[in-house]
Amino acid sequence: MQISQRKLDIIKEHAMQVYPEECCGLLAGRYEQSFDGHYENVVYEVAPCRNVLSWDRHMGFEISKTEYCEVESEARSMGYNIIGAYHSHTNADALPSNHDYEHAIPNHTMVILSVRETLVLQVRAFFRPFSEPFQEERIYVKSL
Repeated sequence: MQISQRKLDIIKEHAMQVYPEECCGLLAGRYEQSFDGHYENVVYEVAPCRNVLSWDRHMGFEISKTEYCEVESEARSMGYNIIGAYHSHTNADALPSNHDYEHAIPNHTMVILSVRETLVLQVRAFFRPFSEPFQEERIYVKSL
C-alpha cells in the first residue's frame, strides 16, 4: 500500500482525537502497478468517518451506509474508488480482530492503528484477497 505522509498524519490525528473510542474512515485511490512491477493499493484521499456502532465503540466500529455512499460518490467524481478502510484498536495491538475478519471486504486494504493513552504506537496494513485470509501489506509512505 502506498500513502502520503500527510494522509497518514490525518489518520493518526483522527485516532488520537476520538480515543478511547475506535476511529474509522475510508481510503480512496486506485489499484496500481508499483515501481517494482507488483500491484498494490495507492491511497490518494482519506475520509475520516463517524463511528456509528450502536454498542461499544471502544471495541469496534461501523461506518453508516449513507456516509459510505457519500464518500464513494465523491471518490468516483475524482476518478478514485474506495480501496479500503482504516480504524483504530484502543489499548490493543494493530492486528485484525474477529470483527475485522467477519467484515473485511475482499481486495480492500485494512489499515489498523494501535492507540494507547492518545498515542499511536503502531500502524499496520492488511489485504484480503478473494476467498483467502488476510495478508500483511507493506506500507510505503511517500513524502508528498
